[in-house]
Amino acid sequence: MRVSPTGRPVYDDDGNPVYDDTVSLTAASELRKLDQQETGLLGLAAPRRSITATIDAGLDARLAANEQLLQARLAELTAENERLRRQLPPGNVIEAEVIEEAG
Repeated sequence: MRVSPTGRPVYDDDGNPVYDDTVSLTAASELRKLDQQETGLLGLAAPRRSITATIDAGLDARLAANEQLLQARLAELTAENERLRRQLPPGNVIEAEVIEEAG
C-alpha cells in the first residue's frame, strides 16, 4: 500500500487503497544483486575453458592404408615361412614360442 509523505495511506478517486509496486520491484532488484554476489563468491560465474583440437583427416587415411600394407606384408611373410617350412625334413623343424622379441 502506498503511503503519503505524511505517513497516511493513499487512496484513489473511488476510495480504494493504492498499492505501491516500487517496494516489490526494489526487493526483487536487491535479491538479484545478492544472487549475483553469491554466484561470484562461489565461482559459478567463472569463464568456461574450451579446448580446440585440429584433426588431420588425411592422417587417419594414411594410418589405415599403412595398416592394410602391414597386414598384407604379414600375410606374405607367413605364407613364405610356411613354404620354407615344408621344404625342411620334419626332424629338422622345432616348434618354439617367441617370449620376448629384441627390438
